[in-house]
Amino acid sequence: MRAPLIVRKASHARLVGLVPTVIIAVLSFVALHVLVSNMREEKNTVRYLKSSPGFSSVRSASRFMPTQTLRRCKKDNKSRFCTVSSSATPKLAIANPLISMVDSMLPPFGSIEADHVVPAMEKIIEDTEAGLRKLEKEVKPTWEGLVEPLEKLSDPLERVWGAIQHLKMVKDSEALRKAVESIQPAVVSLTLKISQSPQIAQAFKEMRDKDPEAYSALPIARRRVIEAQIKDAELSGGSLEGDDQKEFNKIQQRLAELGTTFGNNVLDATKKFTIQVKPEEKERIKGLPASALALTAQSARDKGMNATAESGPWLFTLDPSTYIAVMTYADDRTLRAEMHKGYQTRASELSTEDKEKDNQHVILETLKLRQQKAKLLGMKHHADVSMAKKMADLDSAFSFLEELRKVSYDAAISEHKGLQKFAEEKFGVDFPLQQWDVGYYAEKMRQDKFDIDEEKLRSYFALEKVL
Repeated sequence: MRAPLIVRKASHARLVGLVPTVIIAVLSFVALHVLVSNMREEKNTVRYLKSSPGFSSVRSASRFMPTQTLRRCKKDNKSRFCTVSSSATPKLAIANPLISMVDSMLPPFGSIEADHVVPAMEKIIEDTEAGLRKLEKEVKPTWEGLVEPLEKLSDPLERVWGAIQHLKMVKDSEALRKAVESIQPAVVSLTLKISQSPQIAQAFKEMRDKDPEAYSALPIARRRVIEAQIKDAELSGGSLEGDDQKEFNKIQQRLAELGTTFGNNVLDATKKFTIQVKPEEKERIKGLPASALALTAQSARDKGMNATAESGPWLFTLDPSTYIAVMTYADDRTLRAEMHKGYQTRASELSTEDKEKDNQHVILETLKLRQQKAKLLGMKHHADVSMAKKMADLDSAFSFLEELRKVSYDAAISEHKGLQKFAEEKFGVDFPLQQWDVGYYAEKMRQDKFDIDEEKLRSYFALEKVL
């Protein structure tokens, strides 16, 4: 028997909330294992970076070791590592883990620090710009002469910058923010250079237009890549000239700044919100599993409190693991309502935590700039810009949403009524269920009807067992 939609949805929300935590833990574990296994036994020597163009000299390498004095750098031809030694300090010279990403598959999140960001990105930007100039001179309108080298050229920039942005989301700090904000304009500028390159855009158009018969014979995936690149160049301002392109680039830089500000405000509001439950208020934590109480006790200890999972105090935050646990298991309806309101009003005019982090002005300026950008591109509004690279158009998207609403609305209403009836009959509920009630009673319904308790499954999916 299949669980009702409302129960499946609640389950899916919890699963989605756990996925980032599991992924980060796995990646950190793997990165730490690789880092430890690559360390040499010699006290003053480490295996440095895989050899790469423009990175074999001591001058180039020294940019990525701000805490060490390089005395010697020699090429290890067998391992393709640069071995570095320092006689000025007994500490090991540590390689910049962001640079090591250029030749590795997984981001070494466990060893990335804020002071790695700027030197790594400066080096990658420098190498990418040099590669772009070379490609523009030698570009050929073929898959091997254009698509493959362009992919290799942009891959380090995209992967390393993506890892930095992800780390900023999950391990935010003032130092990391400053590093990102200082290098972001250069990153945006470079991505615009690549997207707006006349030579590259022309080569893609030649691939499509010069020999229509040969182009039609290409696999559909390759044709899709070529069409997407041409469209991306147009949407990135590649067809604009003079003052229009300058204005477009100025808008892009400002949109990037606003996006960072928006994210910072949400992170700050998330971190600032707390609800402390004192030991004498133990009734408020009723229903919460041991894992959730351990998290809240740890949050309290992080704030300098002498806390245990059994005796408290318990500090509730908007961390996804804590928030989902409260909305699913907490018997205290007031606690659920407070957490729900705190989560939904983060960084808004309705927030009670920090009015300075209100994102309202950020959203309004973003909408204004998106409209200006759309007009520069000859489109009505940002929705047209967004849909231009997708396989659907705006009208078909609206039609799909309306069709989805028609076929799901009645079923959703019916299932919500069923949940309301279940809560009334089983728990004596005498009020209409609100948003902070749905997850809680959906979990109760699942346990009652299907005898499923996700909390009991945790022991079977411990990290060491999953790996």
